[in-house]
Amino acid sequence: MEISKILKEGLKRTNKSQKEIGVVNHFSKSAVSNYFNKGHVPTNVAIDIAKQLDDYDTSNAVASEWFNILKTFDGDRFEKDALSLDAFTDFESKQSHDVYVKDSIRKLIADNRVDKDEEASIDHFIDEELDNVIMRMGRLVALCKLRDETLMTVFKHRMKYYVKQHYMSKDNLSKSQLLTLERR
Repeated sequence: MEISKILKEGLKRTNKSQKEIGVVNHFSKSAVSNYFNKGHVPTNVAIDIAKQLDDYDTSNAVASEWFNILKTFDGDRFEKDALSLDAFTDFESKQSHDVYVKDSIRKLIADNRVDKDEEASIDHFIDEELDNVIMRMGRLVALCKLRDETLMTVFKHRMKYYVKQHYMSKDNLSKSQLLTLERR
């Protein structure tokens, strides 16, 4: 999807105007019109507009489109309520676990090499595990929305713990991530 369309849909959802976005971000009237109507949107501008809209769906779509970040499931396959979200999350988790056990994925990972038949098993497990991860992300995002936070904000708060537990190496963090750690 074109970034300008994503931003335009975000405007509609948030009931904000192009003029409001332009004023806050110091964009000219013609620049704003181009961003929302002609599709020529620089990355930093799209990020600024998405932040200004403060709309999860817009931010998620921009990130997914440009940065190849996983988009959480938001289709009409299930209702947007806690029970159906939990049911589908549990279903995907069980499917992933069943394939992991049935196809002896732990052994394949430990062996660190596979034949053609085993490649098919790994491919099947990867598909099921991706479904599982995205459903769990969807549940996390729903919980974050309740707290009026983004998943990234929660992750930044949790990074210090991850480093302390040696889940993440402090040596491999970016400068901005290191600053986040120092501020906590």
